[in-house]
This record gives sequence, C-alpha cells and structure tokens, in this order.
Amino acid sequence: MLNDSIQKISLALACILSIVMFLSCHRQNNNPIRNNSQPLWQLVWQDEFNGVHLDGGRWNYEIGGGGWGNNELEYYTDREDNVYVQDGQLVIEARREHYENREYTSARITTNSKGDWLYGKIEVRAKLPVGKGLWPAIWLLPTDWAYGSWAASGEIDIMELVGNNPFQVFGSIHFGGEFPHNVYKNGNFVLRDGSDFSDDFHVFSLIWEPADLRWYVDGKLYEEQSEWYSNNGDFPAPFDKRFHLLLNVAVGGNWPGSPDASTEFPQRMYVDYVRVYSYKGERPSISITSPTEGQVFSRGSTIPITVKTSAGSGEVVQVKYYTQTEKIGQAMVSPFGILWPNVSEGEYRLLAGAEDDSAHYALSPPVTIEVK
Repeated sequence: MLNDSIQKISLALACILSIVMFLSCHRQNNNPIRNNSQPLWQLVWQDEFNGVHLDGGRWNYEIGGGGWGNNELEYYTDREDNVYVQDGQLVIEARREHYENREYTSARITTNSKGDWLYGKIEVRAKLPVGKGLWPAIWLLPTDWAYGSWAASGEIDIMELVGNNPFQVFGSIHFGGEFPHNVYKNGNFVLRDGSDFSDDFHVFSLIWEPADLRWYVDGKLYEEQSEWYSNNGDFPAPFDKRFHLLLNVAVGGNWPGSPDASTEFPQRMYVDYVRVYSYKGERPSISITSPTEGQVFSRGSTIPITVKTSAGSGEVVQVKYYTQTEKIGQAMVSPFGILWPNVSEGEYRLLAGAEDDSAHYALSPPVTIEVK
C-alpha cells in the first residue's frame, strides 16, 4: 500500500511537472498576452482632403523621370491631370501619354519637412489602382539621412501593391548598408473574400514603436518586425530617427514589370484621409542591472543579464535583449532575466526593450561590456 501511494504521488507530480513545462514552452513560442484596451493616441497631423486643391502647407511635389532607382517608366508631375483633390479625396492618376520623353505620367507627393515623425501610428484610408505594371505605395523615408544614403538610413513601406496581383499588399523595411549592401524584410496581407484592393477603401496602418514595427489592414495585424540593423549606427538604428510620408503611383519598375495590353489607363489611387498619432500614455521603464557598465568577461562566458522594470499605462509582459547589431534573447516571465551563452570576444553595447500589455515599448539606457 505504501509503495502504491508513493507511485501515485510520483505519477501526480510527473503530470503536474509535464503540464508546467508544456505551458512554459507554449508561452515562449507565442506572442505575449496583450489586452484589448484602447491605447492613448493623440492626433498630431492629418489631411482629410476637404479643400479644393492639395494643401501646399502639408505636401511637396516630387517631379521628374529617370527611373527613381527602380527603372520606373513614368514622369512624375505637379499637374492637376496627375494629382488633385475631388469630393473630399486625394486622387493620384497614372496616365498613358507622351510627356518629357516618357510614355507615362503620374504623381509622387511627400510631407518632407512639413510632416516628420519619430514613432507613432500612421493611418491612410485608400482605394488602389490595379493592373499589370502598376505600383501604388504608401511609405516612409528618412528626413535627415543620419546613417547615410539608402538604405543605411532605412525605409518603411506601409503599403505596396504589385498591380497584377490586386488581392495582396506588402509591408516592408529596408535597412543594412548603403546600396548595394542593403537588405529587406517584409510580410503580406491577402484579401480572401473575392474582392480586390480596387473595389473599396481599406485602412492601411503602421504602429512604429521603439524597437518594434507593426502593420495592419483594416485593424488586422498581419506583420511585426523587431530585428534590423544599420551598418552605420547601433540598434535600433536606422529606425530611431525622423521619417516622412510619401504617396505615389509608379508605372513599371523592377518589381511590377512593364504594363502590357491588358493594363487599362488612366489608373487612380484615391486617398480619403491621412492621420498621424502620437502615443500619450506612460511607457514602461526599464534598466539593465547586471552586467554593469564597463564590466569585463572571459571569452566563452555565459553572461546573466538582469533588468529592473516598472509598469507605465500597462503591465510589462516581455523583455527583449539586443546588442548593437542583433537580438540575443527574450523573456516573458518576471523578473525577465536571461542567460547569454558562449559569448565571443568583442565589445558589446547591450540594450533591453520592455513591452507592456498594450504593445507599447521602452528601451533601457545602453550598457557597454567587454569580452576578451
């Protein structure tokens, strides 16, 4: 009887341990739990396109041909044939016509030096052109180019559509070195209800946090990026400087190819509004408590990294750890420490990023250590 009791107790303990290990692994292989409360966003810039003409206090025209680095075929103009406001909407119209030694015209407008932001939420409600060779885009470029020419200073594409696939849009980041040493990451969203992006308006959104970027279509999250680098700056470079917005419809180019006989012109991108928000809630706070600034370790060491966190407007749910070039770990259970194993020789600039349950981020002050 005693042996039977011991066996039963052992079996029960084994079951409990298995459940705990399963839940722990399950939690670590999934995103942290996030609440559904409304974040504290404040509108800081907008254009509802309620005027008669494009607002020159908000927008600039970019004019010219030459391919724009992508072998595009159009000539961008500031003519009202190509860009105008009508019925409360911005219209960018791509046309097949001979103009300035090009066979197509279109428009490309920017908020450079009139709307420049570091972090926040950007929403654009738009209906898109489609057809072989069409390439509408809603995107961001650096205002100050602090880390060098493209793409060392970064590019964020909120929405791109390749016209012969009208059901799918892409969100991307470009980073790394200056061309041709650049790299990119992207994700995509596909309409699965039989409609395409020319049939109706959709809201294309980007939430840009310190060390995190998230893309949405009609409020549905479809992509998240939190790992990138710049050859000319420490993480979270290059996405820690001001960027500005661009709207354009390209014709032709390396990605969509050239229009063909099936492509109908004119093609139009309609934009109902552009809205930019800043987060006004209290972010979590985080600092690295170990190792300490200037601490020296032996090559091959396993280095424990610990942090101190405090909640802001939400509870901290995970911490990610970075060097100046890469992510090295993450923790989803308080007190959110990690072990960094078998570290190679070098000088490392450590950062920790805390995420709260509303998916808002804060970065720690850096701590520099040496391994030799």
